[in-house]
Formats: sequence, C-alpha cells, structure tokens
Amino acid sequence: MGALGGRDDAHQLIYFDLDNLQLVNDTFERKAGDDVITRFGQLIEEYLPKNVVATRLAEDDFVILLTHRSTDDA
Repeated sequence: MGALGGRDDAHQLIYFDLDNLQLVNDTFERKAGDDVITRFGQLIEEYLPKNVVATRLAEDDFVILLTHRSTDDA
C-alpha cells in the first residue's frame, strides 16, 4: 500500500453489486448488460474525483478505490 500514499493519506474502498445484471443479460441479450456496465463506468468518470481507481471484480461486482483522501474525508 506504500505506493498509494503516505501515512497521512486516507483511502476509501467502495464495493458495488449491480443487482439484476444477469436478468438484463437474459432478458435483453448480453449487449444490454454491456451497455449498463458502460453507463456505470461513465457515471463514475462524470461524478467521482479524478483520483479514483475503478475495476470490475466479477459479473456484477465492482470496486472503486478513492486514493489520497484527507483524513477528514474518510
């Protein structure tokens, strides 16, 4: 974790599970599910700070890491 910052930096980890993504895939084909995931990524870019690392863990599981936050933000 040393690469993330010094001892005075705080980091926040946010876990998301997009409910019913498999239902979207089954009902409207995989392309619709891909569109949901793409839009989710666009929302992350649009509304969260630039020091965000976001990744997909599994089918509908995502993690967002906000780095170099002040301890007041944590």
